[in-house]
Amino acid sequence: VGPEAAVGGPIALIEDGDIITIDAGAETGWHEHDVPLVAYVVKGELTVDYGEEGTHVYREGDVIVEAIGKPHNGHNAGPGVVRLFAVFLGADGVPDTVAARPPA
Repeated sequence: VGPEAAVGGPIALIEDGDIITIDAGAETGWHEHDVPLVAYVVKGELTVDYGEEGTHVYREGDVIVEAIGKPHNGHNAGPGVVRLFAVFLGADGVPDTVAARPPA
């Protein structure tokens, strides 16, 4: 028997934790998430470009609750690596991350 929602009935959640490393000068590439993502910045500083929504800088110790369905690109401008501990909450058959085009 799997987990149940607060009001009853089964739910199908998959918890997938990853350590993501982004080298100095590297980018994630434009992408978006179709599932909730929460990440903790273990090391470094990551600048995320959300297009018309602006940019945001996440620093060591910050928690990121990522935008769902919003294209974005992360960039490590620092001298060292960025390390994130990311937890994706999704469902079977739904990809965590998909490539996206940069905003026009």
